[in-house]
Amino acid sequence: MGYYLYVRSTHVYYRGGGGWRQMGWVVAAGVVWMLAGMVRSNGVLNGVVVAVEFVREGWILLRGRGERGVGRRLLRIAGLGIAGVLVGLGLVVPQGIAWMQFCAAAAGGGGGGGRGREWCSRTLPSIYSYVQDKYWYACKKRIFYIYLSKRKKRREAN
Repeated sequence: MGYYLYVRSTHVYYRGGGGWRQMGWVVAAGVVWMLAGMVRSNGVLNGVVVAVEFVREGWILLRGRGERGVGRRLLRIAGLGIAGVLVGLGLVVPQGIAWMQFCAAAAGGGGGGGRGREWCSRTLPSIYSYVQDKYWYACKKRIFYIYLSKRKKRREAN
């Protein structure tokens, strides 16, 4: 959905339209990608598209080239900037909420029994990497052992 909205904004921009309408499309794409980033941390990779276009449009504006009007180009850059911030918030907001709930509350005596979770003491405390390390690895390991035990039983049966 986010890519559809982004492509729609680009289509409007390069067809000679633009202005507030194309800015709305690209900001809407940023909102969708922000929601994707809140669910999965790799959703923030959608921001690469926005960042590349932001740099490219800024470079064209600084060089003074391009057939688009300066006002339209500035609106495009503003929309891309807002979308980029939204995509980044999709990763930062859940991290901040988790840190306040599990780390800051525990350190201040507000919760957690006076001690924070083990991921709170990391240089970059990330709830995403902690969950992946703790639970996903254990799940993959368990599936691998189940596979090996079934394979062993099949060999013994033959």
